[in-house]
Amino acid sequence: MKLSYKRTIFVGFAFFLICAFWQAYDNTIPLILTNKFGLPQRWSGLIMALDNILAHLRPLQKPPRPAHTIHSHRNDCRRGSLFFSLFRRPHAAG
Repeated sequence: MKLSYKRTIFVGFAFFLICAFWQAYDNTIPLILTNKFGLPQRWSGLIMALDNILAHLRPLQKPPRPAHTIHSHRNDCRRGSLFFSLFRRPHAAG
């Protein structure tokens, strides 16, 4: 397998931008919470701690299914096959 330097640099730059944005977010939001909204640093830190915990729990959620697979005839569920048999077959026969 050949290593593509252009793609490797592009992926590395993308990770760099994500890390830079994350650092800017983690440094800016507490300042906004304390200076603009007048929250004490204790509450600002608590909000940021909860934000970081939720950010790490987010990938554990089940991703939503695309809309076109909900009523697809390829599904094994009864609702999808019922939808296909009621609405698609009569139109396909004509």
